[in-house]
Amino acid sequence: MRSYTHIVALTASLLARTDQTMTGDLSDDGKTISGTFAGAGGSVPFILTRMGDARVAPPLTSAPIGKNLEGTWTSTVEDPGNRVTLTLTNHANGTATGTLVNLSEGGLQIPVRVTQSGSNVRFETTVVDGSFSGTLSGTGTELAGTWKEGSISKPIAFHRAVTSDSKK
Repeated sequence: MRSYTHIVALTASLLARTDQTMTGDLSDDGKTISGTFAGAGGSVPFILTRMGDARVAPPLTSAPIGKNLEGTWTSTVEDPGNRVTLTLTNHANGTATGTLVNLSEGGLQIPVRVTQSGSNVRFETTVVDGSFSGTLSGTGTELAGTWKEGSISKPIAFHRAVTSDSKK
């Protein structure tokens, strides 16, 4: 193992929960990382071994969405009462991205692919077997519809998040 002056600290953050961390030491040959995974229930040791070349999936992208849909939306999913945010962003390269964050589950970040046809909006994810289908209100302040996850369907309404800019 490398000396402590060469320790690599890893923190799970991308598409992960903010209340769970991994820290570890990279071996001299760069093929293993050993360390500790910590979560709400305590911590456990781990060893990760490289099994081939890195494979990184590109982020989910969508066709551009309307300006009236861009931004951050908030909701509370009834039963079990999870607080979630949905952030939808258009990019200069002509694509849009979306992220659903479950604030009640340690900030779990779930990428979504979004489609919009007028006031009809749909987003889906492959991280969980989930999708949303709904309608953007005429005032552009509510996105109401149905969340489906596996065989379960629940009504959900997202409301445009209040920002310092919207208070002016």
